[in-house]
Order: sequence, then structure tokens, then C-alpha cells
Amino acid sequence: MTVTLPEPTELADQNARQAGGRGLLQTSLTPPAGWQRGLSVPFYGCGEPILRDKCIAGEDEAHRPSIVDFYSFPIEQGATCSTLSGLDHEAHARARLDATAEWALGRQLAVDQVGTGSPSFADAVTLGTAEDFVQAVGCLEQLAADTGFGARWTLHTSVKGAAYLRSASMMNNDGFSPAGARWIISPGYPAETDTVRLWVTGQVWAAVDAAEVHSAVDRRTNDDSAYALSAGIVAFDPCILGAIDVAVTACPGG
Repeated sequence: MTVTLPEPTELADQNARQAGGRGLLQTSLTPPAGWQRGLSVPFYGCGEPILRDKCIAGEDEAHRPSIVDFYSFPIEQGATCSTLSGLDHEAHARARLDATAEWALGRQLAVDQVGTGSPSFADAVTLGTAEDFVQAVGCLEQLAADTGFGARWTLHTSVKGAAYLRSASMMNNDGFSPAGARWIISPGYPAETDTVRLWVTGQVWAAVDAAEVHSAVDRRTNDDSAYALSAGIVAFDPCILGAIDVAVTACPGG
């Protein structure tokens, strides 16, 4: 279930929380307090600015003067163990949630897995198939530059795509592109058999809150079931949203 704010929280520019990270939770911006009730990203520009001669008077027309909403969603993991196992079952469930939260955020950003109606990579403008990774990155970054947003864009690809990017020198040791844009590599981003897809978006915000853990014992079977439940959110500035594919060799064994 998603809940929206009557007066949504607006997102502002922030510094990335950890340099050198790769996944959404390591490299995205931190959402403001209250994100569990939803976030709204305002459109500040979305397009080249209007340039005028100083002697021409006219009325400026705003570019897409609207906002887009992103909704929080639940993430759950469970563990059922024997009461004789000697394990801390609640800690086991919490650890499973912590280990898979990054996947959940990546998959939600890529395909809106939960069906909240939030924007996702599925809404991207697709540029087709590039000849190689150099062309792919160049075309995506130029698409971003043409929006007039300066250097405020983020590049994304799957774990599979990261190896090709490093080999082509399109991602350096610190996780940046040749133009200085941050790469986010998430295990939740889907990968096709014989293609790698790259995406470009505006700034990204992501978070997962502290988990609530509940457990119950079934005395008939001596099973202790624990469930960890957390809220997550991933949002991005959709003024920049594009995708491009690069053909690659399929992995051995399918």
C-alpha cells in the first residue's frame, strides 16, 4: 500500500553520500525526511533555456511546469528455521533483507516492479542499438547535455554491463564516465542475453528505512518463522531519461 503526502516533500540538490560506490544505496542522494509518504520531483527546466536579444521583449513560456510523484513501497524477507537451530531467527530475517534491498531498489527503478505508477526506466526514450560502448556512452551523455541541465545526470547499467564499460574505458576506477557523470551499477537492473542496456537519468535519490521484524513459533512443527519488513523508495529527475543498447556475446551456458 502506498500513501502520498497532501503537500509532497520537494527534493533539492545534495552531494552524493559516498564517493566511489556503485549501487543505488551507495551512490544516490539521500531523500529528505518524510520520504516514506512519497516524494515529488519538481521540473526546474527540462529543456534548453531561452536566449534572447536584450532589446526583444516577450513572455517566457515555462517548460513543463509540473511535478512527478514517486511512491514508497514495502520490501520483505522471511526466514523459517527450527526452534532447535540455535539461530537468532529475527537477526537472520533482517540480514536477508539487508542483503537484498539493493536488488529491490534497482528492479523497482528499472521496471516499477510493485506497480506504484512511479516513473521508471520503462519510460525512457530509446536511442536504438549502438555500434560499441564508446558510441553508446557518447550518445547518452549528449542526450543529457542537450536538456540544458549541465552536468546533473546519472548513468546506469547492469552488473554485466560494468565489465564492458571498464574494458572500453567508459568507466574509471572511481565509477565515473569520461564526462564526469556517476555510474550506478545495481544487481536489480535486468540484463538481456546478447545485449547490454545503458540508461541515463537526472539525479537519483534512494533509501531504505529500518526494518521491523516479527516472529512466530509453530509448536506443532517446532518452526520459528521471522519476517523483516522495510519501506524503500527510489526517485530520479525524469527531465533526463534515455536508453541505448549494445550487442554483446551471450554468456557461456545460456
